Amino acid sequence: MKKGLRVTIALAAVVLSLLVLSGPANAAPIFYDNFDSGASALWGNERGSWRSVGGVYDAEFPSNSPTTYTSLPYNLRDFILEFDMLNAGDGGVFLRSAYNGGSETGVLLVVGGSFTGHDGMYFHGPGGGIVGAIDNIFTPGQALHVKVEVTGDTYSATLSGAGFTTVTTSFSSSEIYSGQVALYDFGPGYIEHDLKFDNVTLTGSPVPLPSAALLLGSGILGLLGVGYRIRKKV
Repeated sequence: MKKGLRVTIALAAVVLSLLVLSGPANAAPIFYDNFDSGASALWGNERGSWRSVGGVYDAEFPSNSPTTYTSLPYNLRDFILEFDMLNAGDGGVFLRSAYNGGSETGVLLVVGGSFTGHDGMYFHGPGGGIVGAIDNIFTPGQALHVKVEVTGDTYSATLSGAGFTTVTTSFSSSEIYSGQVALYDFGPGYIEHDLKFDNVTLTGSPVPLPSAALLLGSGILGLLGVGYRIRKKV
């Protein structure tokens, strides 16, 4: 094999690896915020006037119509997100989401929502339907730890806290390839408990946006073309 072609193949392999190796197994934590020194500047604070007070984070104006929303600037496919919910009432997190000014896309995990009597969790699927609902898990107002893992077409959420057995729910959907994570706060919209978030940890590898992926693909084809021309000249 000629040297020029070997170089081209090596470069193409590197670019392809950047596209493929995007799961939690191949990643380290990319974000952590305990809000002790205020909220990270990376939070988008798109709607709800989110603020950090006393080392915790919540929306000053919690709502679900339109939904409160504060995102992190990473386009993710496979990832793990963990966070604490203090004074749990009604809130959660958007997954593989995009902000559309009131009609956000993605999957929404709700903890303590009205469909489970404020003591369970469920997903709003890409089409808005409720899936994976579990109720009678915890007492509204207590502290909870939430772990969300999104891998391939599978979305799963694990809820743990004092006084109850750790519970996991999940569902599968191939409708959304990637997107951002964003927190959602509706407490005390439905219930008197003023929900707070803390200790947010995000693990994963950002993936290129579709337009960037097309550019990378074009670059790979260009490299292969250069290699072919070099091979013909040598």
